[in-house]
Amino acid sequence: MITRFAVSPAMTRLIVAGAGVRAVKAAEMAVSGRVKHFAGSQFFVAGETDTYIVDIAAGSCSCPDGHAPHDANGRKLCKHMIAAMLSGEEV
Repeated sequence: MITRFAVSPAMTRLIVAGAGVRAVKAAEMAVSGRVKHFAGSQFFVAGETDTYIVDIAAGSCSCPDGHAPHDANGRKLCKHMIAAMLSGEEV
């Protein structure tokens, strides 16, 4: 179980390099307060038209972008997942 999730500066650079424009949009969401910790490893992330549930530990997001690239651990790297990872919110 994850007790705290933190993204190192090196990991942040890798996320941005690998996800491109998606990562830029995610960073904008993270810094604008659109990411809220819900419970455990789950976050609410306000998208452009809806609010999605991201579970970092499960590597899932409720958004329709089910074909997003995956990282080495099988996590979907949609912009909502990246925003939750970059938010710095305590888990």
